Amino acid sequence: MSQWRKWIAIILAACVLAAGVAVAEMDGESIEAEDVVEAVVEAPAEDVEFELEDATEDDEIVEAEPQEALDAEAPAITTQPADVTAEAGEIAKFTVAATGTGLTYQWEYQPAGKSSWSASALSTANRATLHVPANKGRSGMKFRCRITDANGASVVSDAATLTTTGGDTPTPVTLAITKQPEDQSGALGSTVTFTVEATGNGLSYSWETQHASGGDWVAAGGYAAKFSVTVTSAGDGSKYRCVVTDENGAKVTSDAATMTVSTGPIVQDGVIYELLNGIMTVTGYQGSASAVTVRETVGGETVTVIAENAFAGKTSITTIDLPDTIVSIADSAFDGCTALKSVN
Repeated sequence: MSQWRKWIAIILAACVLAAGVAVAEMDGESIEAEDVVEAVVEAPAEDVEFELEDATEDDEIVEAEPQEALDAEAPAITTQPADVTAEAGEIAKFTVAATGTGLTYQWEYQPAGKSSWSASALSTANRATLHVPANKGRSGMKFRCRITDANGASVVSDAATLTTTGGDTPTPVTLAITKQPEDQSGALGSTVTFTVEATGNGLSYSWETQHASGGDWVAAGGYAAKFSVTVTSAGDGSKYRCVVTDENGAKVTSDAATMTVSTGPIVQDGVIYELLNGIMTVTGYQGSASAVTVRETVGGETVTVIAENAFAGKTSITTIDLPDTIVSIADSAFDGCTALKSVN
């Protein structure tokens, strides 16, 4: 009898023994009940063999999730949007806050009396705060935000309602830009303002900028018809344009306008600064104070040089405080400053 058949016989004999039968037969061989007990006790473990079959392509293999994915937390909303009541013509703002990694936002709206939701096409629809021009047509409209993290997990905020007071339902007006932004020039550190004018209902604005060397247009951070920019040397030659969106999601983009740095001095607290060959330099003083402080930066440029005769003949000055950024002071910078006691 082969080994595996003998083991089957042993098992069967054990069953027979339990039923009070003395012997079992298999393939013409008989096994006494006592032999069964003895075989079970004395059978060596190595006589028992197990065979594992290789998995086939039909077998389903379940892979464990990476530990990082198991540990990652889905985005969680910490501040829900709140209902807003606004006068017709005002900008209503809905804000959501959430925790998570690599969050993106998509605001959705639901017209009053409707059950379906649609993605908003307003210029701020992909930001944590949605700007909605209030009008009678939007009164009763609901807004919610769908937030998605870097792993694709998403959560949807509660809905908040816009209530518009005052004003009549506006007559539809075709979206169009009626006045394009104009080029602006200013001294370093000054402020220039770009302006766009447009017709349409429920207009919203989003300014964009492009580096002087070209490249992609990116959000500049302005959301009104006027956008102010501080003039810096790094921004010299930069372009600005405005994307105007109406209440129906239609968009129109303005022409581009350029910001340039104008030549000429910059006066701060009586101290005269000039950008000479790319170096911010103190070139003069037109004040009358006894204590003078030279700034560390002007117009985004680091002040590093005190030019010849910069403070010459200024007899009112008793002390001058210089920033640590100064690396060069002309010999004649303080000629004739008879009251000057200290330069710090």
